[in-house]
Amino acid sequence: MSTSSIFMRTLPYVLMRLVAYAIFGLVALLVRGFMAFLGYLATRLFKEAGGAVFVILLIAIGILWGLKRLAERYVLYLIKAGHVAVITELVQKGALPAGVNQVAYGKDKVLKHFATTSVLFGVDALVAGSVRQILRWLTRLGSFLAVIPGAKLLLSFAYRVLSLAGNYIDEAVLSYILIHEDQNVWRAAADGVVLYAQSWKKLLGRAVGVVLVVMIGWLVVFLISFLPLLAVASAVARESGQRFLFGFFALLGAWLIANVARSALVDPFATVAMIVAYNEAVREQTPSYDLYSTLAGVSRKFRELEQKARQAPAPGVAPV
Repeated sequence: MSTSSIFMRTLPYVLMRLVAYAIFGLVALLVRGFMAFLGYLATRLFKEAGGAVFVILLIAIGILWGLKRLAERYVLYLIKAGHVAVITELVQKGALPAGVNQVAYGKDKVLKHFATTSVLFGVDALVAGSVRQILRWLTRLGSFLAVIPGAKLLLSFAYRVLSLAGNYIDEAVLSYILIHEDQNVWRAAADGVVLYAQSWKKLLGRAVGVVLVVMIGWLVVFLISFLPLLAVASAVARESGQRFLFGFFALLGAWLIANVARSALVDPFATVAMIVAYNEAVREQTPSYDLYSTLAGVSRKFRELEQKARQAPAPGVAPV
């Protein structure tokens, strides 16, 4: 099945992600508005004093970051994992079992493999960390080509593309885990990372397309949001302290809206594209034992992942 057809077939999950991120975005905007009001009071009380305004900006950023991490761990990532489970089934078999609700199917599939959110989140964190460290290693490996005119620029471009696309590789590896039900989740995750390292050249072309879609989508939404917010901020502000504060909150608001739109609408499409490309690239491949050893030598996160794979007591069960 094509990326677009799988995306359309999983619209219930896309809409769930849209609602979840919209609620998160609304709460974050309310927090931002409240902090902007406090900032307004501070500028009225302290006039040009920047210390109070700076403290309020830091508090606003800290609260929003904390809300994001909390929502990601206990709500948003579970929805994303269920979506990956449904995408995987469609990639492998072309259809879900007859008569099943895809949201319930995705949830049950994820819980069957991971049992708890701590295991799911732990696997994801180690996979994401391993991919980042492996990308740095691949970049150093190709640095000897830098003496060739233009090669350094191409290597830098390839690294940036793979780094941005790497945000979706952990979901592709999650797809690999869900396919290999005969392995414990840590072993399947380690194998999935090794297969990514074996196949990164095959994934580069798709990664370029994914990165362009994500970047252009984010930039368009950011500009559409920022310009009206900045105009409102400029109209409301009367003093220099207020102009700085409200301008910053306009920037923060546009950044928040753009990220919510990307997470809710662009990321699901990018996820489908990378899972399809990953499964095509690793089909009929087996993880290289030599590469296993090499990756363990260059990535601390991968060594930790491989250690957990050895400690896992039985297929389908992973220690917390």
